Amino acid sequence: MKYTLKSTIALAVLFSSLSVSGQILNEDFENSSFPPLNWTLTQTNSSETWVVDSKNSKSGIKSAVVNYDKSLGAQNEILISPTFDLTTVTDPYLDFEFSMSYFWSVSPNNNYDFKVSVNDGVNSTVVWTENNEGNFEDYTWRSAKIDLKAYAGKSNLKLEFSYVGTDGATLNFDDVKVSETAVLGVDDVGEVKSFFYSNPVKDLFSFQSKKKIDELAMYNTLGQI
Repeated sequence: MKYTLKSTIALAVLFSSLSVSGQILNEDFENSSFPPLNWTLTQTNSSETWVVDSKNSKSGIKSAVVNYDKSLGAQNEILISPTFDLTTVTDPYLDFEFSMSYFWSVSPNNNYDFKVSVNDGVNSTVVWTENNEGNFEDYTWRSAKIDLKAYAGKSNLKLEFSYVGTDGATLNFDDVKVSETAVLGVDDVGEVKSFFYSNPVKDLFSFQSKKKIDELAMYNTLGQI
Protein backbone atom coordinates (compact mmCIF):
# COMPACT_ATOMS: atom_id res chain seq x y z
CA MET A 1 0.00 0.00 0.00
CA LYS A 2 1.26 3.50 -0.85
CA TYR A 3 1.11 6.40 1.56
CA THR A 4 1.52 10.01 0.52
CA LEU A 5 4.22 12.12 2.08
CA LYS A 6 1.94 15.10 2.63
CA SER A 7 1.59 14.50 6.36
CA THR A 8 5.20 13.35 6.68
CA ILE A 9 6.52 16.54 5.13
CA ALA A 10 4.35 18.60 7.45
CA LEU A 11 5.72 16.71 10.44
CA ALA A 12 9.27 17.19 9.21
CA VAL A 13 8.78 20.93 9.00
CA LEU A 14 6.94 21.22 12.31
CA PHE A 15 8.71 18.67 14.45
CA SER A 16 12.07 17.72 12.98
CA SER A 17 15.42 19.08 14.13
CA LEU A 18 17.94 19.96 11.47
CA SER A 19 21.42 20.14 12.94
CA VAL A 20 24.28 21.99 11.30
CA SER A 21 27.62 21.35 12.91
CA GLY A 22 30.20 24.11 13.36
CA GLN A 23 33.79 23.02 13.93
CA ILE A 24 35.82 25.00 16.48
CA LEU A 25 38.96 22.86 16.78
CA ASN A 26 40.16 20.08 14.51
CA GLU A 27 43.42 18.11 14.68
CA ASP A 28 44.27 14.84 12.91
CA PHE A 29 48.08 14.91 13.43
CA GLU A 30 48.72 14.54 9.70
CA ASN A 31 50.99 17.60 9.43
CA SER A 32 54.77 17.25 9.35
CA SER A 33 55.39 19.09 12.62
CA PHE A 34 54.79 17.70 16.11
CA PRO A 35 53.44 19.01 18.35
CA PRO A 36 51.09 20.49 15.75
CA LEU A 37 50.93 24.24 15.22
CA ASN A 38 49.94 26.09 18.43
CA TRP A 39 49.87 22.84 20.43
CA THR A 40 52.33 22.50 23.32
CA LEU A 41 53.89 19.60 25.19
CA THR A 42 54.66 19.24 28.88
CA GLN A 43 57.20 16.43 29.24
CA THR A 44 58.24 14.88 32.55
CA ASN A 45 59.80 11.62 31.41
CA SER A 46 63.09 12.02 29.54
CA SER A 47 62.62 8.86 27.45
CA GLU A 48 58.93 8.50 26.55
CA THR A 49 56.42 11.26 25.87
CA TRP A 50 53.91 12.33 23.21
CA VAL A 51 55.24 11.84 19.69
CA VAL A 52 53.75 11.21 16.27
CA ASP A 53 52.98 7.61 15.26
CA SER A 54 53.15 6.90 11.52
CA LYS A 55 52.21 3.22 11.85
CA ASN A 56 48.93 3.33 13.76
CA SER A 57 46.08 5.77 13.17
CA LYS A 58 42.30 5.91 13.11
CA SER A 59 42.25 7.94 9.91
CA GLY A 60 44.98 9.09 7.56
CA ILE A 61 48.44 7.73 8.35
CA LYS A 62 49.35 9.39 11.66
CA SER A 63 48.19 9.71 15.25
CA ALA A 64 49.65 10.92 18.54
CA VAL A 65 51.19 8.27 20.79
CA VAL A 66 52.88 7.74 24.14
CA ASN A 67 54.79 4.52 24.73
CA TYR A 68 55.47 3.33 28.26
CA ASP A 69 58.93 3.78 29.74
CA LYS A 70 60.54 0.34 29.91
CA SER A 71 62.88 1.58 32.65
CA LEU A 72 59.70 2.14 34.71
CA GLY A 73 60.15 5.85 35.19
CA ALA A 74 57.04 7.83 36.14
CA GLN A 75 55.19 9.50 33.26
CA ASN A 76 52.92 12.54 33.31
CA GLU A 77 52.98 13.60 29.66
CA ILE A 78 50.55 16.34 28.64
CA LEU A 79 49.67 17.39 25.11
CA ILE A 80 47.91 20.76 25.21
CA SER A 81 45.64 22.15 22.50
CA PRO A 82 45.60 25.70 21.18
CA THR A 83 43.33 28.18 22.95
CA PHE A 84 39.74 28.15 21.70
CA ASP A 85 36.69 30.31 22.31
CA LEU A 86 33.15 29.18 23.21
CA THR A 87 31.68 32.59 24.01
CA THR A 88 29.10 32.37 21.21
CA VAL A 89 28.51 28.63 21.53
CA THR A 90 25.61 27.00 23.39
CA ASP A 91 26.00 23.27 22.71
CA PRO A 92 29.71 22.38 22.37
CA TYR A 93 31.18 18.91 22.53
CA LEU A 94 34.55 17.23 22.15
CA ASP A 95 35.10 14.00 20.30
CA PHE A 96 38.23 12.00 19.55
CA GLU A 97 39.47 8.48 18.82
CA PHE A 98 41.74 6.52 21.16
CA SER A 99 43.43 3.13 21.43
CA MET A 100 44.97 1.74 24.64
CA SER A 101 45.17 -1.30 26.88
CA TYR A 102 42.25 -2.13 29.17
CA PHE A 103 44.41 -4.82 30.79
CA TRP A 104 47.05 -2.29 31.90
CA SER A 105 44.87 0.77 32.49
CA VAL A 106 41.69 -0.52 34.14
CA SER A 107 41.64 -4.21 35.08
CA PRO A 108 43.35 -6.27 36.37
CA ASN A 109 46.04 -3.57 36.40
CA ASN A 110 45.68 0.17 36.85
CA ASN A 111 49.17 1.22 35.82
CA TYR A 112 48.32 4.17 33.59
CA ASP A 113 45.50 6.56 32.76
CA PHE A 114 44.43 8.68 29.83
CA LYS A 115 42.96 11.88 31.24
CA VAL A 116 41.29 14.68 29.30
CA SER A 117 41.02 18.02 31.08
CA VAL A 118 39.70 21.46 30.25
CA ASN A 119 41.83 24.39 31.38
CA ASP A 120 39.86 27.65 31.63
CA GLY A 121 42.89 29.77 32.45
CA VAL A 122 42.32 29.38 36.20
CA ASN A 123 41.59 25.69 36.82
CA SER A 124 42.30 22.46 35.03
CA THR A 125 39.36 20.07 35.41
CA VAL A 126 39.35 16.42 34.38
CA VAL A 127 36.28 15.80 32.19
CA TRP A 128 37.03 12.25 30.99
CA THR A 129 39.22 9.20 31.62
CA GLU A 130 39.27 5.76 30.04
CA ASN A 131 37.23 4.53 33.00
CA ASN A 132 34.25 6.40 31.51
CA GLU A 133 34.17 3.88 28.68
CA GLY A 134 33.39 0.74 30.67
CA ASN A 135 34.82 -2.48 29.27
CA PHE A 136 36.76 -2.18 26.02
CA GLU A 137 39.08 -4.35 23.97
CA ASP A 138 42.84 -3.82 24.19
CA TYR A 139 44.29 -1.62 21.44
CA THR A 140 41.07 -1.30 19.50
CA TRP A 141 40.21 2.19 18.28
CA ARG A 142 37.24 3.66 20.11
CA SER A 143 35.31 6.91 19.80
CA ALA A 144 34.79 9.16 22.81
CA LYS A 145 32.38 12.10 22.97
CA ILE A 146 32.39 14.61 25.83
CA ASP A 147 29.73 17.21 26.56
CA LEU A 148 31.33 20.66 27.01
CA LYS A 149 28.15 22.59 27.81
CA ALA A 150 29.62 23.57 31.18
CA TYR A 151 32.12 25.70 29.22
CA ALA A 152 29.67 27.32 26.81
CA GLY A 153 30.04 31.10 26.88
CA LYS A 154 33.67 30.94 28.03
CA SER A 155 36.88 31.91 26.28
CA ASN A 156 40.59 31.20 26.74
CA LEU A 157 40.00 27.45 26.95
CA LYS A 158 42.53 24.69 26.32
CA LEU A 159 42.31 20.90 26.28
CA GLU A 160 44.92 18.82 28.09
CA PHE A 161 45.47 15.19 27.02
CA SER A 162 47.49 13.44 29.71
CA TYR A 163 49.25 10.09 29.90
CA VAL A 164 49.80 9.40 33.62
CA GLY A 165 51.34 6.28 35.13
CA THR A 166 54.27 3.94 35.70
CA ASP A 167 54.84 0.62 33.91
CA GLY A 168 51.79 1.26 31.73
CA ALA A 169 51.30 0.53 28.03
CA THR A 170 50.90 2.28 24.69
CA LEU A 171 48.29 5.01 24.18
CA ASN A 172 47.30 6.43 20.78
CA PHE A 173 44.75 9.11 20.05
CA ASP A 174 43.57 10.80 16.88
CA ASP A 175 40.96 13.01 15.18
CA VAL A 176 40.38 15.58 17.91
CA LYS A 177 37.39 17.86 17.27
CA VAL A 178 35.55 20.50 19.26
CA SER A 179 32.24 21.23 17.56
CA GLU A 180 28.82 22.71 18.10
CA THR A 181 25.54 21.37 16.84
CA ALA A 182 23.23 24.26 16.12
CA VAL A 183 19.60 23.09 16.12
CA LEU A 184 17.39 25.04 13.73
CA GLY A 185 13.96 25.86 15.09
CA VAL A 186 10.74 26.11 13.11
CA ASP A 187 11.49 29.73 12.21
CA ASP A 188 14.84 28.69 10.71
CA VAL A 189 13.69 25.73 8.65
CA GLY A 190 12.87 27.91 5.66
CA GLU A 191 16.47 29.10 5.54
CA VAL A 192 17.67 25.57 4.82
CA LYS A 193 15.97 25.65 1.38
CA SER A 194 15.36 21.94 1.33
CA PHE A 195 12.85 19.67 -0.31
CA PHE A 196 11.67 16.06 -0.18
CA TYR A 197 10.85 13.65 -2.97
CA SER A 198 9.24 11.53 -4.30
CA ASN A 199 5.58 11.79 -3.33
CA PRO A 200 4.21 9.18 -2.89
CA VAL A 201 7.34 7.37 -1.78
CA LYS A 202 8.26 3.86 -2.87
CA ASP A 203 11.34 2.19 -1.30
CA LEU A 204 13.42 5.40 -1.36
CA PHE A 205 12.87 8.70 0.45
CA SER A 206 15.11 11.56 -0.71
CA PHE A 207 16.00 14.87 0.92
CA GLN A 208 18.03 17.71 -0.60
CA SER A 209 19.34 20.92 0.92
CA LYS A 210 21.54 23.79 -0.22
CA LYS A 211 23.17 23.80 3.22
CA LYS A 212 25.17 21.02 4.82
CA ILE A 213 22.93 18.86 7.01
CA ASP A 214 24.70 16.49 9.38
CA GLU A 215 21.56 14.99 10.84
CA LEU A 216 17.85 14.97 10.04
CA ALA A 217 15.51 13.80 12.80
CA MET A 218 11.87 13.13 11.98
CA TYR A 219 9.15 12.56 14.54
CA ASN A 220 5.64 11.15 14.29
CA THR A 221 2.55 12.68 15.85
CA LEU A 222 3.34 10.91 19.14
CA GLY A 223 6.70 12.63 19.32
CA GLN A 224 8.57 9.40 18.54
CA ILE A 225 11.70 9.65 16.41
